[in-house]
Amino acid sequence: MLYLLFKFLLSGAIVVGVTLFAQIHPKWGGVVAVAPIISTLAIIFLSQETTAMEVQKVIAYSVCYMLPTTIFLVLMYLLLDRYGLPMSMFGSYLVWIVMILVMQKGLEISNWMS
Repeated sequence: MLYLLFKFLLSGAIVVGVTLFAQIHPKWGGVVAVAPIISTLAIIFLSQETTAMEVQKVIAYSVCYMLPTTIFLVLMYLLLDRYGLPMSMFGSYLVWIVMILVMQKGLEISNWMS
């Protein structure tokens, strides 16, 4: 239980730190925001709790799902001035969810990593 609390606190501290850093230096805040910090933590935690093969699967799927996340960020950038944060976020997440579902179906059909 203490280990789970540690994971939550560490991850939350990173998110808060990135947010504060981005307010001071937007350019470098963007770099840090997309840095594989959370992925690295997840890989470290997973490697302690499961097999190397399972960790490799998580990494491979993470690579596959980077495309929808990239499109999400581009949409947010393009829509933000015109529609404001709530509508831009809603539209971007809607497109992201559809892309995730399409990719998931495609990966199931191709029987990739089964």
